[in-house]
Amino acid sequence: VFVVLDYVTGLIAAWKTATLDSKKGFDGVKRKVVMLLIVIMAHWLDVSLFGINTCRSMVIFAYLGNEGLSIIENLDRMGYGEFIPMFMREKLVKLREEKESLKEQK
Repeated sequence: VFVVLDYVTGLIAAWKTATLDSKKGFDGVKRKVVMLLIVIMAHWLDVSLFGINTCRSMVIFAYLGNEGLSIIENLDRMGYGEFIPMFMREKLVKLREEKESLKEQK
């Protein structure tokens, strides 16, 4: 559910900001597929080696946090920032600035 919500909100945010790009969209799909493959691999490790669901759960919760943050960022880009608590918006601005500075360094 979080993967689909992230992708859909990302599409809407890109459309609203006039940055919709099929190459970026395809790259997003590739990242989601790789993410799901890692979850499958963690599940396989749990079933075949450990007999518990610890690895799978840790991987899923890590990706849930990442997807949730991405959904909030997409909502901010869509223009619904006033519904996001101020401390989260400040962190999003800081993350966005760091991301842009990394792009400039490349």
